[in-house]
Amino acid sequence: MWRETDTSLPWSCLCMLPPWIESWWEVFGGRKDLHFFTSRVGDAPVGIAPLQIDGCTAGLIGDADVCDYLDFIVQPDAALPFFDALIQHLRRIGIKEMDLHAQRPDSAFMRVLSKDASRLDCEAKCEVEDETYELELPDNWDAYLATLRGKDRHEIRRKVRRLCEAGRVSTRIVSDFNEVDRTLPLFMKLFKDNRSDKAAFMTDRMTAYFRLLAQATSREGFMKLLLVELDSDTAAAAMFFDYRGTRYLYNNGYAQRYQSLSVGHLSKVYSIRDGLNAGMQRYDFLKGRESYKRRLGGRPVPVYRCRISL
Repeated sequence: MWRETDTSLPWSCLCMLPPWIESWWEVFGGRKDLHFFTSRVGDAPVGIAPLQIDGCTAGLIGDADVCDYLDFIVQPDAALPFFDALIQHLRRIGIKEMDLHAQRPDSAFMRVLSKDASRLDCEAKCEVEDETYELELPDNWDAYLATLRGKDRHEIRRKVRRLCEAGRVSTRIVSDFNEVDRTLPLFMKLFKDNRSDKAAFMTDRMTAYFRLLAQATSREGFMKLLLVELDSDTAAAAMFFDYRGTRYLYNNGYAQRYQSLSVGHLSKVYSIRDGLNAGMQRYDFLKGRESYKRRLGGRPVPVYRCRISL
């Protein structure tokens, strides 16, 4: 259903696409109960709530550590009756609370239920739990550079020039499923070699998740790796997802021997440039308050955690 361009459901949230939540659930979902609620008008679905249930608490499938945004899949003009039906259903099965992480301001919940919770006889409390950074992409590279502060624009040009002086620089996009599968171990090595905290994060379980996610999403055609090569040696790599005109930067890594050449930072710069050339309209750095996101033109967007007492 989600692949069909004429479906009435807005599959707009990257981390709620079936390949994503199936990968997450296979690795992390074993301790909770899987529960799908679907609302229909006639034979047509107007809303889906992919839930995980822990005791008397329900949340969306996924977690804020590796799923930057979570949302319900619901037709905009049916959102209020959908949430009404969902809440009544959850009450009938003994759920006392919904705990929703990673809610963007434009999520279905934030647009509808956070404002109308009292109309459905429940209480919603939301607080900012993180920030995401995104930028609208102009038509070309020069126009993008012109949007940056002079200092940041100069810094990009200086770093690009210094890298090019060190050898022959090339970038390569890996998107074919088989090639992604072959290249992923290299990406994982670069990721873990960056910093001790990254190595600690990439446990065996997390490695299995990244592998499943990369396989599932590259098979569907929207996961890609960008490799930065210096004299044919891979210096850095960035993992991202292209979906509905937005490029989402998920993670990156670089070889320590090239750290002085800022290849990690430039892998993000080159992914922005490639996104422009690929016709992307928006670049999403995803969650986290790292300063480079502002320096590359990102604008902050709050991400909320909401608790709904039923």
